[in-house]
Amino acid sequence: MKRVAEKRLADTGSYRVRLIYFVRGYAVSCPALPGCWSQGETRDEALRNIRAAIQDYLAAQRMMRSKRP
Repeated sequence: MKRVAEKRLADTGSYRVRLIYFVRGYAVSCPALPGCWSQGETRDEALRNIRAAIQDYLAAQRMMRSKRP
């Protein structure tokens, strides 16, 4: 069974994430950042993982912008 919930993460610049429950755990994505997703066995683990994924995504974007001529 799949349940979908949305949550706003204040400590990541208030990005909204989509949390999807599956029998084996949670998948979580950030629709505002294409390709930014993670997973976890528990809801808390999935949210911790997406926070890290969002921070890494934003750091990579900043790095790419700084390398443009």
